[in-house]
Amino acid sequence: MDTELKCLVQQVHHQLLKNSYQLYTCIISCVMQTDFTKDMLKRINKLPHELVNEIYNYLPKTTLVWLTYDDYCKYHSVIYDSLRMDQESYTRYLLRHDFDLPFSLHLRENFRQWLAFKKYSYKKKIFKDYFTFIWEFSKECQATKCKNLMAELLV
Repeated sequence: MDTELKCLVQQVHHQLLKNSYQLYTCIISCVMQTDFTKDMLKRINKLPHELVNEIYNYLPKTTLVWLTYDDYCKYHSVIYDSLRMDQESYTRYLLRHDFDLPFSLHLRENFRQWLAFKKYSYKKKIFKDYFTFIWEFSKECQATKCKNLMAELLV
């Protein structure tokens, strides 16, 4: 274990003996001294399991969302909340880039609503419903992974 990591472990161990607020302050100050990168995550994962759990409890959802697949599924709504675009723009963004994981969650959450959204217009074209629009938009963008997700849902 390198000296910087030993220092971090000692600080966190010391703070565990005190109250939670002090632990939170210690973690934040240690994290803020360097960029929160893959390297930092690797270092955190080398810590004892009890400390990792304590650190994990204090990470904001905006950080947790990127750590594991399960966390992404649990906290993905914070991404949408932090974006400065409406739901329709977000949907088109996902399709343009063929981002199948976020689109699959977005699709599951909004499928019924999209079918109920009748007569959607986009670029002077009128579509039967919003789902028909995103189906056509996915073809236009060549978003094959997202289009396959929609096709699976229709079967």
